[in-house]
Amino acid sequence: MERYLVGGYVRDRLQSRPARDRDWVVVGATPAEMEALGFRRVGKDFPVFLHPETGEEHALARVAWKEGDPFRPAATLVDDLAHRDLTINAMAMTAEGRLIDPFGGAGDLAKRMIRHVGPPFADDPIRILRAARFAAQLDGFAIAPPTMALMAELVSAGALDGATPERVWMEIDKALGAARPSVFFMAARACGALARVLPEIDALFGVPQPEKDHPEIDTGLHTMKVVDTAARLTTDRAERFAALVHDLGKAATPPDQWPRHRGHERRGARMVPALVRRLAGPNAYAELGALVAEWHGHVHKAGELRPGTLLELLDAADAFHRPRRLTALLLAAEADARAAARGDFMYPQARVVRRARKAAALVTAGQLIAEGFAPGPRLGEVLVQRRVEAIRAQMTTPPGVSNALRAANNLDAGRPAQVTCLLAMGRLFRANPELHPAFAIHLLERALAEITPGDGHPEAPDMIRQTMALIRDGASRPDRSDLAGRINALQPGWKRVWVHASHRRGADRRLLMCEEALSFRMYGLCAYYVANWTRSRFLLDGRSADRIRAIVAWWTRAMAERRQ
Repeated sequence: MERYLVGGYVRDRLQSRPARDRDWVVVGATPAEMEALGFRRVGKDFPVFLHPETGEEHALARVAWKEGDPFRPAATLVDDLAHRDLTINAMAMTAEGRLIDPFGGAGDLAKRMIRHVGPPFADDPIRILRAARFAAQLDGFAIAPPTMALMAELVSAGALDGATPERVWMEIDKALGAARPSVFFMAARACGALARVLPEIDALFGVPQPEKDHPEIDTGLHTMKVVDTAARLTTDRAERFAALVHDLGKAATPPDQWPRHRGHERRGARMVPALVRRLAGPNAYAELGALVAEWHGHVHKAGELRPGTLLELLDAADAFHRPRRLTALLLAAEADARAAARGDFMYPQARVVRRARKAAALVTAGQLIAEGFAPGPRLGEVLVQRRVEAIRAQMTTPPGVSNALRAANNLDAGRPAQVTCLLAMGRLFRANPELHPAFAIHLLERALAEITPGDGHPEAPDMIRQTMALIRDGASRPDRSDLAGRINALQPGWKRVWVHASHRRGADRRLLMCEEALSFRMYGLCAYYVANWTRSRFLLDGRSADRIRAIVAWWTRAMAERRQ
């Protein structure tokens, strides 16, 4: 009896990577002889045994790899290796470390190439998915063109049509564990396998989305970016799967409604469980995928949601009993947003939802029972009311959360650069800098990108950069209590920029600036504008004069309220 190390252990040794569990192939032994030596049989279809001392797997060499075929022993080690799937898997090593490589697997490892051994590759259709999965798991590897051509030929011949759902799911699940799962799905799509095993994902390719929110436009390409982003954020495969299927409903949008996809969230929530059931996947994947498909859009708008809607989101995620589900939902939503983001990125919406959960969780049924409420429907109604009130209370604590969210989504890039600068900075100071540094960065970058030489305010770019540096510095430190004060210290410089811009744009622009400053509670700056404008030589029509008087009255009342 001879035994040789095979599989991933040999690949890892040749790549100088930490070796995983050792698997052995045994030549020249029968099942009865293995059991007589104390090996314990565990394989049903093929003779696989566990070593009596080490517990390592020992499989008898074979030449039959097709599912359902009876075991046929291989006469030699090379016969066994010749019937394996890929050259990088068709290597063996003696216990002393001598490599046996009859099909050039070591060379393909050096060239980072996935190549089939020979015609026996067609014996098992799952090998099509295995090749795609190895391309994803082995960093920088590509599938050899002849192998890809063979994979496409087998798919066209219907090789995957009768594949066992459990084995298909196993390959998909393993691929989700790769650093870049998209490599698996794109390789499967290139040979036509994706349309056979995951037609719901394949149908996303070619479906357009609004460019404003999705620069790649194509929903399939966006989905690939999202699943790769999720892979950087979590190692949990169920969470990565949820990111994969978050936009599944867009494939069912009628083409005459493109690029908009109204109602795709609920459509996707219905499609995800059907997909998982078809492939005999775990219920946990189906539940989390459906949750993300239906609610990720609400998470993106968290700062604009009513307290009652936020509570509905929390209840849908079962956030009070299974907080990990909420974490997974927020992670998938963040992966979606990150995949479409430009430049620096933070996701304060997740914090908005977490704060809402924290506030609502302080209200419990036990408290209400202690107050005298009897268990029953009325208790449930009061619990909902109290939790909504708790969420509303914490939402009003930091001023400008919803305005900051709207500002980030609705900044009008078509306005003159000076006014864009003003709006960006106004919204920056209006937003709570401790909670929303990402929105400030986003707005400032937009403003900076729109400023061109000759715009009339040379100080503005430097002011924007100084402000962004302060925000980044503050956001990276645990103690951000002085961040607002440090940003406000830049106001004198911004006053010079804005006043210069106002004198180039006439009365209407200056009125706009005054109203913006007031609406963002920059009362002192508003007074500064009004005092300067009343001394200006610009002639104002009656309507503009009335607006200025209204602004002054509004500001006076606001200041009186603040003093109280």
